[in-house]
Amino acid sequence: MHDFFEDVCQYDLALIFDYFIFKKLIALEVLNIKVRGFSFCYHDRQNKPPEISKDHIKNKRIILSAAKMQSLVRNLPIMIGNLIPKCSEHWQLVLKLADITDIITVNHYQPEYCDLLKCVVNEYLVTLLKLFPNSLKPKNHFLVHYTTVMKVSGALRNLSSMRGESKNKESKEFATVAINRINICYTITTKHQLKLNHYFHNFKTPDDFITGPIKNQTVVFEKFLTDNGLSKDMFEGSWLKFNDQYLTQNSIIMVPTKHGPVFYNVQTISIAKDNKALVFSQGIEAHLDEDVHAFIVINYSISYKIFFWNELKYCIVTHKIRAGNGNEYILKRWI
Repeated sequence: MHDFFEDVCQYDLALIFDYFIFKKLIALEVLNIKVRGFSFCYHDRQNKPPEISKDHIKNKRIILSAAKMQSLVRNLPIMIGNLIPKCSEHWQLVLKLADITDIITVNHYQPEYCDLLKCVVNEYLVTLLKLFPNSLKPKNHFLVHYTTVMKVSGALRNLSSMRGESKNKESKEFATVAINRINICYTITTKHQLKLNHYFHNFKTPDDFITGPIKNQTVVFEKFLTDNGLSKDMFEGSWLKFNDQYLTQNSIIMVPTKHGPVFYNVQTISIAKDNKALVFSQGIEAHLDEDVHAFIVINYSISYKIFFWNELKYCIVTHKIRAGNGNEYILKRWI
């Protein structure tokens, strides 16, 4: 998976951007403004991509770390989707890159993912070869084998070297700030052990909820709390973290159903003294816009839903953003 973000995306996106700039579909300055001003979600915000330089375009390679490239590819359709003609085959390449990213970064393996990945990769490589002859590299060929690896070993995310690279970066930072240089390897090892000890001391299971600062006491929905035998001594929380997902006011909760995803806009997060949480949310009507790889918000429902703490673990948290065309979109973070 590392060869996708640090090779395939770096070279292919540079070719696509060069074409967009040459055809005057978008200027490099406008592209960088879009990147700077984009509202990244919680996880992508930690790996916000930097600006694209002229040298990146000139050298036909956008040099970014794997994490920053992943963040760029996943959000690019929303960033510049209103500026590029939807009928453009070059734009379809961008959407295919986003599709591949979604598939190879899933946490759990499903057999149907293999057929989907095989189809998307085949379409991507055929279109790439058509638009940019002689641009294929060995790493592009590796994409063909991703399906086989997924069938044998499960979700590709679990085989990624990104976590190892992150650990290596952490060691470099320890070495940079270390004063004692007599035995630097021993110093780095000790710091890793201390950090691991701190983690074990504050260990949280996946079912635990980590809550943010309390804002004020919740007085709304008091009748609901009474009817359901819940304590009225609840407080409004600023944020909630569970299953490595970060939930705040105006976050979007996606509930998978057999008829497709159902969306809810978070209004209030209520937390009891025993850390049990209730999330009060408003329904959203949204439809998939394949041209930007996201769901466009049609309207907000007058109905509300309350999520109990044991229901949240089966939901996916994403967020919405207003694009340059004035429409609100819900970012797609699942297959």
